[in-house]
Amino acid sequence: MKSMLKIKYIVIAVIVVLLLSLVSMTIYYVNTGESALITQYGKIIRSEEPGLHFKSPLENVIYYNLREQALSYGDQSSNNDEIIGGKTAYTKDQQTVTAGINVTFRLTNPEKIYSEYGSSRNLIENVVNRRVHQTLEIVFSRYRVLEVSENRQKISDEYYRELKESLTGFPIEITSAQLIIQFDKSYENMLAKSQESNVEYQKQQRLLEAKKIELQRAELEAETKAKIVRLEAAAEADKVRTLAKAEADALEMKGESISKNPNIIQLNAIEKWSGQLPTQMVPGSSVPFINVGGK
Repeated sequence: MKSMLKIKYIVIAVIVVLLLSLVSMTIYYVNTGESALITQYGKIIRSEEPGLHFKSPLENVIYYNLREQALSYGDQSSNNDEIIGGKTAYTKDQQTVTAGINVTFRLTNPEKIYSEYGSSRNLIENVVNRRVHQTLEIVFSRYRVLEVSENRQKISDEYYRELKESLTGFPIEITSAQLIIQFDKSYENMLAKSQESNVEYQKQQRLLEAKKIELQRAELEAETKAKIVRLEAAAEADKVRTLAKAEADALEMKGESISKNPNIIQLNAIEKWSGQLPTQMVPGSSVPFINVGGK
């Protein structure tokens, strides 16, 4: 009797375990920021949004993270700031440049990922990783190494745009990409010296330009002063000519007046006479303004 009871309890326990297992196989939930694909024998049955859901024990659940995720290619050493494991590419002048790359992305189409790549991991390894390196080679090939050194942020922004465009049409969206560019140490030293020389050259150019502007200003001032002197001389000459002409015209008018009226000279003398006779007379001379003959 006891053995039969024991068997009964075992059967009940087995049934409970089976029921619990069946329930656990049919109930599932999807977190916020995720999407789930329900498949059966490799075929997509449906997709599910965040929340609690039920499924057949024969169906499988594949979860996809739709949040923003990050990929890093290369780590920067804390000892000497050297990039370890970064991507390398050649510049336009055939110089090798190493870059650490930080990329953020979002998955956009779980159904397409499953149908064409099997998993998001396969998508990253077979597509994204290749495009990350190919885009780096394309962008760096447009610039000489000195231009890369002088335009790091510009090149990083260009790399982001190129990478985003290269993955258009794939079930992934690139939301950002940042380059950490590093050159060979000896070349970085050469670049530093070159930049110092360039700074000094630009300084000398600015000084030369300032001197040039100062010289032009001095020439302009001298030319302005010379023009003023010329104008003043011309004005003075014109004034002299005007005065001379006026005096000549006056003399001409006076001559014409005298020729027409000879007594005008005597009239002018009388107007200027003070009324006193000379105290001394030169023998044979006449007294002014006295006509002895009564004429």
